Amino acid sequence: MSYQSFSRQLSSYLSGIYCPRILEIGVDQGQTMVPLIHNTTLACPEFMYEGIDIVVQDSLVQYLTNMTGVRLNGLEDNPNVNLINENSLSVLPKMIENNLKYDLILVDGDHNYYTVSKELEMIQSICYQTSLIVCDDYFGKWEKKDLYYSEYKHYSDVSLATKRENTQKCGVRVAIDDFVKNSNGRWDCYTFIEQDNSRSVDFCILYQSEFINIHCKPGEKYMYQTQFLLEVNENESHRFIASPLRSR
Repeated sequence: MSYQSFSRQLSSYLSGIYCPRILEIGVDQGQTMVPLIHNTTLACPEFMYEGIDIVVQDSLVQYLTNMTGVRLNGLEDNPNVNLINENSLSVLPKMIENNLKYDLILVDGDHNYYTVSKELEMIQSICYQTSLIVCDDYFGKWEKKDLYYSEYKHYSDVSLATKRENTQKCGVRVAIDDFVKNSNGRWDCYTFIEQDNSRSVDFCILYQSEFINIHCKPGEKYMYQTQFLLEVNENESHRFIASPLRSR
């Protein structure tokens, strides 16, 4: 599952930040990227989106070059969108070294304990205190089972794909729960239920409750109707220039 049904709420969060920075791990076909960038171009005069994938589809470049307000890295000056054809486990250390920070980080790459654990361990170093980390597959098929794209026929010849690691634990949810537990209270995990037939929403949101708090009121029928509100510690409100946020 991607987060396209929640992209409006995420864009609303970003709209309160001057020149927000977005990182997406696992771009795939652009199911999340396209609506998120579209909504962000409408909500934010300036922003920076970076997407990482072991295979960057040519079709994504076509989508992006036809979108008003999008300046793709390598094709236009002063780019606000950058597609990175690498493995996240190789890119994240470079981002840490360059002291990059992101307001919103979407994690939907390899669905296994090893990769997600390594990603989250590094991601926390490129977050602001008010950043959100949205992790897909917290619920569902891969919450306690491992998927490695290197073992899929479609990716068998992709050298960037991570090879299977023998770990004692398996699954995306297990990796996320361990990350939160080992953070000693620094990170919290927010989940909620979609009201449409009471189906669980696959993703969860990680945040630092010392600096920010999340309030969600699920939509009566669909995910896009969800009301999403953040409370921000006044001492950390310098990242924000406008509501939908309120101080606490």
